[in-house]
Amino acid sequence: MLRGAFLLDGERLAREALISGSASALLVDERRSDALQSLIYDAGNAGVEVVYLSTALLSRLSDTPSPQGVIAEASLPEQTRPDLLGSRAVVLDGVQDPGNVGTIIRTVDAAGCTGVLMTETCADPYSMKAVRASMGSVFRVPVCVSQSASEVAGVWKTNGTRVIMADSHGMNYASVSINEPWALIIGSEGRGVSPELAALADETISIPMRAPVESLNAAVAASILIYAINS
Repeated sequence: MLRGAFLLDGERLAREALISGSASALLVDERRSDALQSLIYDAGNAGVEVVYLSTALLSRLSDTPSPQGVIAEASLPEQTRPDLLGSRAVVLDGVQDPGNVGTIIRTVDAAGCTGVLMTETCADPYSMKAVRASMGSVFRVPVCVSQSASEVAGVWKTNGTRVIMADSHGMNYASVSINEPWALIIGSEGRGVSPELAALADETISIPMRAPVESLNAAVAASILIYAINS
């Protein structure tokens, strides 16, 4: 794989890579090429190299037990500058499950939010599992991975952005009304939001839950809150 590139497994994601103009190569199972002729044709028209591999070799590149017969190689999107993340940004602080990261990026895309800021302790948003969970939204959502998310979030404090933290001890999210630009912080699955970022929050919100349930999956919680405060 080329430096600065990542892999996408499956026909749908390969087509997303072609549509975005990011695809650099298409790796096709030589035994399944007939079923993929439309995709191969589109790749040729886009000037994307098509490489035919054995089933065994393609399987070694895939991270799924049942590969779909095609893997695309795509160039990594250019990282968005922190100050261009927009007025409705989601901050991921140590979210380590790639499926959660990809699902949240997909929700950000679906809800029309403006970007994602991630700390370095988050899972790689361009790993196969994260990309698969995003269903191609990684090509459309501006992402910034920052060594100092608190420094970036500090910029929001000076430009009128309301910094909101998700935590089980916060106020009911349904009681919060937001009319100004906002940034929503989602913490790690096990530890929550780091003290460094928690100190920047203007307020803390939570999702009411019936006992004995104490928490929700990070992606589920993020999705509920994103739609609630973005409405």
